[in-house]
Amino acid sequence: MSMKGLPSCICAHDDHYYLTNAIASVSEAGPVICYVSRLAWNGTVGEWEKTAQVAQSAGAEVVLGDWPDESVHRQAALTDMRSRGFQFCLIPDGDEVLEPELVANLLRLAKAGVAERVYVQMDTYWKSPEYVIRPREQLTPLIMLDLREVDHVYIREYKGGRALTLTPEHGLLHHLSYAGPTAAFSESSILGGTETRFCLIGIAAFGAAGISTPGCETSTPLTPGRTVGRRGSTLRPF
Repeated sequence: MSMKGLPSCICAHDDHYYLTNAIASVSEAGPVICYVSRLAWNGTVGEWEKTAQVAQSAGAEVVLGDWPDESVHRQAALTDMRSRGFQFCLIPDGDEVLEPELVANLLRLAKAGVAERVYVQMDTYWKSPEYVIRPREQLTPLIMLDLREVDHVYIREYKGGRALTLTPEHGLLHHLSYAGPTAAFSESSILGGTETRFCLIGIAAFGAAGISTPGCETSTPLTPGRTVGRRGSTLRPF
């Protein structure tokens, strides 16, 4: 691992709602560079100026650019990270918060060099950080890569090197894309469908008393700011 520590590369446009949390969760590991695109991936320009301001206020270095889609954005960011001399780097999104235990384990893995692509388990939240979806999504996002060995393929698909997937016991990533006032969520895609049945753990999911649902965990009444999920961390929007 580079003597510069374990840096983080965050690609963002207008997803600033939990950006302070995301940056804070990885900043102790090494420098954080936030690549803010003035262009939106979906063509509708959002509050990229606010995103840049929030990132800078949270202690990240901000790099502005005009990247028209997600793949071009991520490729450009990784190219710049390589030019800075980094080897391993974290690649969370602006709405993804890492647990301290996960960051500590990623630091150990980077130092040992046992894998070039490290994937993690994540908890996904629905409409606010108070409600976590169960059962946990099967998607395991890539969170750390070796810039010398790994290449970007498409969106969040990468290739090259040895792959390692961590279990929840090594720490979780908290995924907040569907939480907050600007979340672009689809109720049918997240909560519906015939293949997978979801339930929510939270005060509004099944009532304050807690009602069990077949195939799901029993809901637990929560209060704002309280930890959510089995291993959740306290999450507050900024």
